[in-house]
Amino acid sequence: MVQVPSLFMVRSDRSLDELCRVVRSYLEWNGISVATHANRPGNSDEGAILGLIERSDVFLVLQKGELGDAWSVRQFEHALSAGKRIVRVAVADDRQANDGVDVTLHSVEPSVSALRSLWSVIVSEPVAPDQEFADLKVSDADWHALVEGARSAAGIMGSSSSSPQPEGQSWSGGTLREWCDGIAEPVERSVARCAVLTALLRGMRRNQDGAGQPSDARPLWTFVRAAVDCSFRRAQVSSQGFYCVPLFSVVRQGQIEELLRLHIWPANGAAAEEETGGAFSVHSHQPHATSWVLTGGLHNRVHRVRQWPVATTRSQRLFAVSWDGRRSYSVAHRQSSLRDTGVPVSVVLDHEAMFTAGHSYTVPAGQFHETGRMDSSPVVTLFYFDARIGWFENAGVVGPTAAHVPVAKAKETVDVAPLLREIDLGD
Repeated sequence: MVQVPSLFMVRSDRSLDELCRVVRSYLEWNGISVATHANRPGNSDEGAILGLIERSDVFLVLQKGELGDAWSVRQFEHALSAGKRIVRVAVADDRQANDGVDVTLHSVEPSVSALRSLWSVIVSEPVAPDQEFADLKVSDADWHALVEGARSAAGIMGSSSSSPQPEGQSWSGGTLREWCDGIAEPVERSVARCAVLTALLRGMRRNQDGAGQPSDARPLWTFVRAAVDCSFRRAQVSSQGFYCVPLFSVVRQGQIEELLRLHIWPANGAAAEEETGGAFSVHSHQPHATSWVLTGGLHNRVHRVRQWPVATTRSQRLFAVSWDGRRSYSVAHRQSSLRDTGVPVSVVLDHEAMFTAGHSYTVPAGQFHETGRMDSSPVVTLFYFDARIGWFENAGVVGPTAAHVPVAKAKETVDVAPLLREIDLGD
């Protein structure tokens, strides 16, 4: 288990304020408590701030050149005298020397891999080189369940007992790739790839929950693209502006137990323009979810939604979602609709975080959030629901009080295989 320390951070000058914000957001999202105080405090506050340094495990310095003010120097000297571990981060271009520093960021907008390296230095845990796949141990019963879930997501009839199965219960990543590629029948090959993909993501999520370390699903890209390109190619157009491809599903009595989907925001704009201009973008999910970003970048905004005693001009409404006219979920539903519950609510932004390729984040059951891409580049994510971690029955959507809500929104289906062939993740 990785021991996650607490941290106090200073920067050399105000030009690094935005970098401070990005670094702090990344570290806090990955379990590290961060305190900072950039400006000179009043005399009554100085002792309290120096006390924060004493209670922190690590003192982090973001510097571009030398520490530029007496207050930053004072904090640095206090950390030294208190015996704190010092982590120095140089912000430099490729021509500048970085001797004596622990990490060098070559941009004030660092990549996720650079931030992962910084995280590794802070927790004193080496970042293992990205491996194509981890080893798996899967029983015969687990394999049949994985195949059934992959078939269900694609609407493929048939028994899992007739599907190819790897020999033995311990598989290496390279062996899995070769085994899947060797299946002659295209549909069964796609089913096997999605079954393997789900098993690998389950393992990654367990490791992530245990260590708090960001996980990188990009090595799974070839499995994803090959599976979708063969038979799992029909996507629904989500009202949130992306294409949605179900890859694995376990739905019992209308409730999601597990659901793995591929989300695609194409380069040429949103997959579908919402009729209400994004007025219903704040929503929650019944099951707990984990999202892995394969390419591009997203911002995820988390909101606090509270019921108001009466409707006002500032309040919004809570809407319930149904599928094909029922509250029970089906992967193959043809339309979804919103029902105004009449409950007035307030919506306040709690926090926002940005995630780029190689990073992942979670959405707890019932948490209200909205997700959008950072720029016009294509974005591809794997979104995995798991009700075993959390479930919130009354999840819903927030919308304006006087909005015109379509009675039902038909789900358009498209072939996304050509879109995926245009996206290159360096494989």
